[in-house]
Amino acid sequence: MKKYLILLLLLTGVLGQDVFGAEFSAATRRLHARLSDGLQKGLPAGSILTQRERERFLVRRMDDVLSVRALIRIEASSFSDAELEAIGVRLDRRCGDIASVTIPLSALTDLDAIPSILRVDIDTPVRKRLDRAGSDVRVDRVHDGTSWPFPRRGDGVIIGVIDDGFDYTHPVFRDQDGALRILSAWDQRSRSGPHPAGFSYGSEWKTADALLNQSHDSPDGDEYGTHGTHVASIACGRAADTGSRYQGMAPDAGLVLVSLGGGAASIFDAIEYIHAVADREGKPAVINMSLGSHTGPHDGTSILDRYFDRKAGPGKILVGSAGNEGNADLHLSHVFSGDTIGTAPGLYRENGTESGLIEIWGAPDIPVSVAAGLFDEATGQMVYQGGFTSSEIDRAFQSTYRLPSSGDEFRIDGGAVRRDSYNTRPNIQIEITNATEYTAVIAVTASEGTAHLWNTSEEPFSDLDFPGLFRQGDNLYSVGEVGGTAKRVISVGAYVTRIEYESIDGWTYRVGEEADLHKLATFSSRGPTVDGRVKPDIAAPGQVLIAAASSQSQGVLEEEIAEKLQNRWPLAAYGGTSMAAPVVTGIVALMLEADPSLGPSDILSVLKRTARRDAWTGVIPSGGSTLWGAGKIDALESVRDAVTSVADGPAILPDGFRLDQNAPNPFNPGTRITFFLPAASDIRLSLVDVTGREIGTLAEGRYESGTHTIHLRSAHLASGIYFYRLKSGSFRQTRKMMVIR
Repeated sequence: MKKYLILLLLLTGVLGQDVFGAEFSAATRRLHARLSDGLQKGLPAGSILTQRERERFLVRRMDDVLSVRALIRIEASSFSDAELEAIGVRLDRRCGDIASVTIPLSALTDLDAIPSILRVDIDTPVRKRLDRAGSDVRVDRVHDGTSWPFPRRGDGVIIGVIDDGFDYTHPVFRDQDGALRILSAWDQRSRSGPHPAGFSYGSEWKTADALLNQSHDSPDGDEYGTHGTHVASIACGRAADTGSRYQGMAPDAGLVLVSLGGGAASIFDAIEYIHAVADREGKPAVINMSLGSHTGPHDGTSILDRYFDRKAGPGKILVGSAGNEGNADLHLSHVFSGDTIGTAPGLYRENGTESGLIEIWGAPDIPVSVAAGLFDEATGQMVYQGGFTSSEIDRAFQSTYRLPSSGDEFRIDGGAVRRDSYNTRPNIQIEITNATEYTAVIAVTASEGTAHLWNTSEEPFSDLDFPGLFRQGDNLYSVGEVGGTAKRVISVGAYVTRIEYESIDGWTYRVGEEADLHKLATFSSRGPTVDGRVKPDIAAPGQVLIAAASSQSQGVLEEEIAEKLQNRWPLAAYGGTSMAAPVVTGIVALMLEADPSLGPSDILSVLKRTARRDAWTGVIPSGGSTLWGAGKIDALESVRDAVTSVADGPAILPDGFRLDQNAPNPFNPGTRITFFLPAASDIRLSLVDVTGREIGTLAEGRYESGTHTIHLRSAHLASGIYFYRLKSGSFRQTRKMMVIR
């Protein structure tokens, strides 16, 4: 086939000529350049961006000022809140050297002048990852004590859900006496109520009366959603008047709901809020994030993933959806040796114009370049080929081409980062806007190393049936940011436990032509991460689950409703890793009820040891599968393991706290319990039975730094397993011991 390029008029420019003092993400560079250009022309900040750009950068009106949210990294020793206040930027929350901020559009161009700000990552959109699950994972036997000496239902544990579309009035969120189990709710988008303590935006509802009067969170745009109601119901909904047919995983757990108002900075704030509630209540917490994005490096080094890994700890567990892009072919990678690859990214079409955002990450310290053009599928020829832009320019860039015959526009808006400080990789982000009749294509080149591309619109990369010219995408590395890539977030894939259901309209609906019972859901995203780790960690039922839906949402269709409670509150059928994640979240709550001190590595170890492998998972390697993780989750064995398996070696706690294994163990008539304090501390050492009930205090009060030994006699203890738990401030650790008569 004859191949040639027709080079036509190109209007191009490199934007944002300032040398940044802080490291700006690719998205931040793009927005900074747009605002700088407009402000230099004397335009008001609020009039510079198009509506689509406002949506892309999550521009919101905060305190009557158009603003964006961001996560920043600071030089903690020299940073001062006053520097932000001086330019109108609001510090919302801080965790070590990472902070969430609200930035007026007019102030973004001033941020790089503050020396103590090292990095700025503005928010970009995240997406939601849109029965018979309970019996498949054997959680019913944990609830009722079948094959188990005592029931576990999540009592004493907080489940946090970061989502939206919450119906506070739904009966599944009440306890057996009819009392509301929602401890508090923070609607980050609302302006109608009081802000939560420590935050300067959104509305918080903390009492049953306030929640029921409010009834639901604010709409996302013009519609009330239902996603969060369904997710929370799977994690901890009570069966109410449905018997045990659609019971959630941890039906006695307390609930804290956060209606997400943005991207990474809003997720950061949501976790801080939920942990504050849990600390106030003195309870462990597991947080569900059925959210995702493909903007980021997919290697666990994003600023949000680093925050996740910092916050996850004993009694503080994070669970996320791996993603729903297992059948999307939105990823493409290539090992370069000076060659070039081409592909056609799938784009969204609206009002005659196609658009989409492509994320490109190169090999560490190896520049990567991208070009865009137009291809005529009818003739198999390039109509237009733009020049290559290298990550080495380290700034925003833009190009516009217009067809001579019609004037239709083809536009590229991009941002290049020479070297990301967290992973040393170059990054280019390009947004394509195509109003022509031809197909948008891109070309990528590098001298060496592996580069990865993701279509953040979650559309496939296509070869257009011209495999000699273009590359087809694949579903590898399709686990997403937020729920699928952090090292200490439990990432969940989905498998099929239901292929049909009966609706209240009298019809039986089959869900997905390709769905096969017990197999991995075709949509479940695949690993690994770019740094080679196995993700997801575990698989759970995700197609299809019946659980509560919002009574406020007009988006709940009659054919989706399997049942209505009191002829008002729907139970609906949905599928996705959004639904699989809360199955795991609820089971983790049951494990935390058994041992509140469990950390993410403890939970992951238990899930991996107890996962089910069967004919549908096939043989799973010892390190796990990039499809199934460790296998299918088993609630009964997970909770049993959480109670009975505690490491025999010394437990090293943060900041040097240590609780040793008692000796002798097993024991009769006495044993010694030794602990170490790095500084004088208020402590409590308690004795706990296998039901989680505290039955005695072994030591309490102010103890000096150093090693302390407590002697315990068994005269009042029956034979069996017991636990001893050390608490000091936010630190806690539990260890197992056994009395033998």
